Amino acid sequence: MRPLSGEGPRPSALAQADPRAKLAACTGVLAGALGAGPAGLVLAAAVVTVGWYSARLGVRPLLRGVRPVGGLLAFTLLFHLFATPGVPLPGTRWLPVPPTAEGLVAGLGVCARLGLAVVAARLLTAVTPPRDLVDAFLWGLSPLERWGLPMAEAGLSLLVALRAAPLVLSEARALAAAVSARCPAGRTRLWLLRRGTEALTRRVLTRARWTARALASRGWTPGRIGSDRWVRRRGVDAVLWGLGGSLFVMGIVW
Repeated sequence: MRPLSGEGPRPSALAQADPRAKLAACTGVLAGALGAGPAGLVLAAAVVTVGWYSARLGVRPLLRGVRPVGGLLAFTLLFHLFATPGVPLPGTRWLPVPPTAEGLVAGLGVCARLGLAVVAARLLTAVTPPRDLVDAFLWGLSPLERWGLPMAEAGLSLLVALRAAPLVLSEARALAAAVSARCPAGRTRLWLLRRGTEALTRRVLTRARWTARALASRGWTPGRIGSDRWVRRRGVDAVLWGLGGSLFVMGIVW
């Protein structure tokens, strides 16, 4: 319930930070998680943990962010477990290809790095609106405009792509609820899948048409970092720039 003043909860300091600084910090975390040694990995994990706690996101968004890559993490762990030579785990010597302790350690390490990278990207998208995130990407890629690359069209494509996934998921949930409530008796799953796919395509195309009209009516132009609705926190921005640069250097050098 909102307070009597009608004002909602105040956004966190991380959500109010400059999107360029948040993008730099996320890039540094990715470099530290994937390329740095144990010290860089621990520092990147600490940065993501503090950022997630300060953003007040909770555990459920964390699980939703990691769930899509659960299969990849499981495959990575099993691959290292059985493909890395070393001492077999206790009780597994009778297997044709026994899992090894070295493989378990290596697999857990790779899974930790990949999972940390996914969580860092999820945190960035959770505390940064798609519009500001696209502007930050275009700001970082602005030197490519000197070579004649169409960065404005790329930014528009990226913005549409960022908005497409939530749009498809919301329409799919609404359609699944409608089908479960009005499912005719005697219909096979193949018939329901075909009908559901057709209906979902029509609904997504309709939403996409309305999105294109909204973008055209608002005269969307990329590159407008620093919207008036964001209250810049220079202290937080400086910390994000420093952490991002340090982790990036650690990931490249180490």
